[in-house]
Amino acid sequence: MLPLHRLLFGVVHKIVLPLKQKRTEANYLDLTLMELLLSKIQINLPALILSHIHGLCVFDKKERGLEYGFWLGMVFEHFGVPVREWQIQTIKDVLRVVDHETIPSTKRRANAPTQQLRASLIAKNEEITALQGSHSTVIDKLHIDYGLEHARLAEEISRLKEELAQTQAALNTERLSNSNGLKHLYELLTKDSPSSSSTFPPSV
Repeated sequence: MLPLHRLLFGVVHKIVLPLKQKRTEANYLDLTLMELLLSKIQINLPALILSHIHGLCVFDKKERGLEYGFWLGMVFEHFGVPVREWQIQTIKDVLRVVDHETIPSTKRRANAPTQQLRASLIAKNEEITALQGSHSTVIDKLHIDYGLEHARLAEEISRLKEELAQTQAALNTERLSNSNGLKHLYELLTKDSPSSSSTFPPSV
């Protein structure tokens, strides 16, 4: 490794992607950062730091020491994260006590786009919850109204069927009575027809 490359590797290894453990071989990320430094291409250092810390927290099983103390010390103190001075701390010592959901926003970043998006998301979630509650109430009311209307219609249909049956029975009774009356009248007319024909003379 050339002296310039060795110097760049030291910058990457000790400043950009620091670890307490020594490394003598450069990996793909180290080589990429060295190439960016040589090419004078701007590096998104905050995103790189967060990605490096996240990788150590999630994928590193050796509980290596967390560097960036000279950069992140004031940040931890601001959010009340206990930092023991002059002692090597692991990732878990520092980050396991932080509740990322309850970290307060500073006044300087109160109107940041991220905060605005988070507030908008919370408002939308509350609106969705309210709409779901209102929708559930309306559905329950519709079910109750439908049940009452269905019961009323069933009772009305039963009453109409009963009235129809009574009407049909009355019609049958009346039809039978009329039939008997007509039959009796016919018998009377048939019985009296010879005598009536002999009483009156035939017409000319």
